Amino acid sequence: MDYKVEKVTLDNNNPGVIVTLSKYGNEISITLATRSEGARDILFDKLNSNECRELFLSDDNDLTQLLNDISDSFGE
Repeated sequence: MDYKVEKVTLDNNNPGVIVTLSKYGNEISITLATRSEGARDILFDKLNSNECRELFLSDDNDLTQLLNDISDSFGE
């Protein structure tokens, strides 16, 4: 079964984004740290888009690829 992106929230204590994923009915949350609030807002918008919200992640490689794609979109 795949991971499903359940929700994306802002980390109020740090410039980061908290992504909640579910698999087999169990939820896990990961925090993606950013260097600035501006980068955090861009990341939040990208992850909160319909394209990502409906994304299913089969394994850790898919999650790594998603994060790489997002990182690439920052033009680094």
